[in-house]
Amino acid sequence: MRAEIQGARDALPEVKLSTDVAQLGLETIKQLRIDSLRAEITLFEAARAHAVADGRLEVLPYDLNEVAPLALRARRSSFMVEFLDNQKVEETEIHSAVERVIKNRSAQEASSVSPDNNS
Repeated sequence: MRAEIQGARDALPEVKLSTDVAQLGLETIKQLRIDSLRAEITLFEAARAHAVADGRLEVLPYDLNEVAPLALRARRSSFMVEFLDNQKVEETEIHSAVERVIKNRSAQEASSVSPDNNS
């Protein structure tokens, strides 16, 4: 068992993750609305480890499917989903406030410049 684990460790750097399989992982993360670079790293490293433990040097979609629940569960939470939803609402409110201030300032400056003040 020890030799098997060491062999897998030694082979791990050789395990390839194709662009197509990586894209599947990225699309999965996007669909789950996980906003974390660590989610990608965790998913892909777990998939590579699963592949090498299965005796392969290439990650398959199967590997993503097998490790995704464990790899992504900690990165996905209702807190983060709510936070991101609230962040969008807050950003809209903040942008609106800034735009109102700019508009009000422009209106004040325009009203302070009158034909009588130009002499």
